[in-house]
Amino acid sequence: MAKDCPKGFAVCFHCNQTGHWKAECPQLRRLPQGASQGSVPAAVRVTESRPVKAEAPKARGRAFQLTAEEVRATPDVVAGTFLVCSVPSLVLFDSGASRSFVSLAFSQHISTRREALSRPLRISIADERAVHATDVIQGCVLEIFGVEFPIDLVPIAMGDVCVIVGMDWLSRFGAAIDCERQLVTIRDPSGGVLTVYGEGTRSGSAFCSAARARQSLQQGCSGFVAYVVDTRVGA
Repeated sequence: MAKDCPKGFAVCFHCNQTGHWKAECPQLRRLPQGASQGSVPAAVRVTESRPVKAEAPKARGRAFQLTAEEVRATPDVVAGTFLVCSVPSLVLFDSGASRSFVSLAFSQHISTRREALSRPLRISIADERAVHATDVIQGCVLEIFGVEFPIDLVPIAMGDVCVIVGMDWLSRFGAAIDCERQLVTIRDPSGGVLTVYGEGTRSGSAFCSAARARQSLQQGCSGFVAYVVDTRVGA
């Protein structure tokens, strides 16, 4: 029986050393209150108590699942129709988006090859859901009033909006959004300044951008060219 064994032959079943029983083990006595007294080695417990290096946070962005009418009625963004890779597109300028995005449907018209992002994006969309993006289409062209701007676009599922221009592009070209006046000022590569007015700001006038007019003609609409002469000039 264990009680009849000489003290010198006592073996601890915790540290496997002789001279004492498990109930007398000095290692168990040093354990903090509430710690497990199982057979886990002390070295492992120390490793697990160290703070684990956290995974790098994923980049975040904001996109909208809105119709064209809702986009034009949103006060903190400016929307217009412009050419993206030579295709008329509803473009939304949004200072709340950290990156620039393109809808999955519209991205099928872009022949530029997709590449993997250096880190995935976790994007919060309008209905409080989150989607993840892993690809980017680099070297796209956004044409505004005949001036071509390079832009990198991340494909995601969106509503009627074709392209969302975010802060990566806005800061690159020194663009500023005036929410009150619903316009965007942009510095072109030559140093000039372009002013883009939102399509929802001129409800009292029939304003149509060149890109939108081209899109309407392609859909079979009729077009008229008006030639106006100011007879007061030179009078």
